Amino acid sequence: EEHGIRYASFVYDLIPLLVPEHCEPKLVRNFTQHFAALCLLADHAICISEAVRRDFLAWLPKFLPGTAIPASVLPLDARFDPPAEPGIAPAEPFVLAVGTVESRKNQLGLLRAWLKLIRDHGEENAPLLVVVGVHGYLADQVVGLREAAPELARRVEFRPGVTDQELAALYAGCLFT
Repeated sequence: EEHGIRYASFVYDLIPLLVPEHCEPKLVRNFTQHFAALCLLADHAICISEAVRRDFLAWLPKFLPGTAIPASVLPLDARFDPPAEPGIAPAEPFVLAVGTVESRKNQLGLLRAWLKLIRDHGEENAPLLVVVGVHGYLADQVVGLREAAPELARRVEFRPGVTDQELAALYAGCLFT
């Protein structure tokens, strides 16, 4: 205060508070402590979306009743187009799903839908599903379903680590995402 310094904190999401069942218990504890400290220290919150801003403003009074911290939105939607790396995309038609493989992203629902698509229309009529993302919390259910259903093992491909160039090639080559 003596030097007029103000502290603003970026707020990316409040997922461990909103849906703790989809996060490791240690993450929930650590995030709760982090959020409480942020509420005590921050003069301003910079949120990455209007939805995060609403979440922040809804949770703030639960931690510090009667406290107001201004919150603004600075979207992280900058585009960068790395050159696509050739030969990365499958040669056959494919659908792309991108995101950490974890329970809150519901790839389990996606794989169940893919299995129904395959069983209703035949493997030859179902495009390959390429799932890009590292395996996170509760990913074992998704991986287990793929391993348990031979059709999925043949028509679903996991790619846990791709470069920006590889991802650009996958986006460029997919039927849809």
